[in-house]
Amino acid sequence: MFPALVPHSSVNASESLRRILIAMSFVLFAAVFELPRLPAQFGAVAQPAKPAPITVEEASEFADALTNAAQKSDVEAYNSLLDWSGIIDRATALPKSAELKKSRENFKRGSFAAMKGSGGIAGKIADDIKKGGTYKCLRINVDGKEPYVLFRFKASNASGVNYHQLFLDRNPDGKTIASDMFVFLTAERLSETFRRSWLPVARERLKTSLEKGDSEVEPLIAKMDELTKFLDLVRKQNFVDAMKIYRALPESLQKDKNTLLIRLKAAQAVSETEYAECLDDFRKFHPDDIALDFLLIDSHVIRKQFDLALKCVERTNKNVGGDAMLLVMQANLLIQLKRFPDARKSVESAILAEPDLSEAYAAGLDVSLGDQNFDETVKYLTVLEKQFGYQWKDLREIGLFEEFVKSPQYRKWAQTQK
Repeated sequence: MFPALVPHSSVNASESLRRILIAMSFVLFAAVFELPRLPAQFGAVAQPAKPAPITVEEASEFADALTNAAQKSDVEAYNSLLDWSGIIDRATALPKSAELKKSRENFKRGSFAAMKGSGGIAGKIADDIKKGGTYKCLRINVDGKEPYVLFRFKASNASGVNYHQLFLDRNPDGKTIASDMFVFLTAERLSETFRRSWLPVARERLKTSLEKGDSEVEPLIAKMDELTKFLDLVRKQNFVDAMKIYRALPESLQKDKNTLLIRLKAAQAVSETEYAECLDDFRKFHPDDIALDFLLIDSHVIRKQFDLALKCVERTNKNVGGDAMLLVMQANLLIQLKRFPDARKSVESAILAEPDLSEAYAAGLDVSLGDQNFDETVKYLTVLEKQFGYQWKDLREIGLFEEFVKSPQYRKWAQTQK
């Protein structure tokens, strides 16, 4: 569910800041695959005193522009639709100390540099779209306190999905822009993710306590060398040694959400046992995090706990507000539980919601094979071939189709293949 990480871009900052930026960029890409990026010119943070409400038409135009930028690999255009200046300003607002002015400037400059180019968030999304991934707007809502558009990012390797909720506002020129983004896989806004990377920089500069409640930042400074080595080893795909360093970190750092997400990348490559243990730790240390259901789906599937995985998918679908891809996941789990009528209903709902989603028809094919409804099998074989370009091998050589190839429906269908 996580993308490969990219090498850190060099920035003109102190060595400690460089390390923080490595950690920050690693966390963002491990958690997202998904971050947008920075505009060519960053607008001022100041907003009009009484900006006009965002209309449905404006939100739709924003969503179309973001979609087009991603599909055309126009990184600059994608970044221009997000207020990265405002996001970083909110992330570095505390502690309020004049001594941190220069550090804030360096952090902001380094953050922008880390987001630029093909290695940035927009670049990674665009690159995956070229490989077959998709970035699609699912819904628009302008009725609440914070208008938003919700996007689904579906990875090219079909390893999973993620969701981006972009909150809409106006820049000083009145243009609709995303003021922040909530990432479902990390269950936090980008400004919050950047803030947790900023606090250690601020602490190192001030050499004093931050605002109340930030006492847990100190171990990150004390163990910065070890943490940086851990990050570098994961980036270099030396996952076994990375896990050794992780286990030697202080407990407070092992529990940190950022560190756990990076550990997840390493654990997934080491073994299913390591991966399941990492997910269990995430559940133990962050039991109320809505990202948990996303993460626990894989853990339950690995353990063949399909009923528990199903509940995670259902809760995630509720949190997202409904998505056809999650209905497909639901159908696949219902197939494992041999609840074929329920699985068929999920497939039908997915197709109704998103008629051009090939995964829904593939799940329908699996349902038909599971309960041996071979008329339906022929229907889905035909749809997948004609509408989505599937090319079928000799089904007699595929165990999944063993019963189907014995049927009269298969013999009739096989004639069409000749």
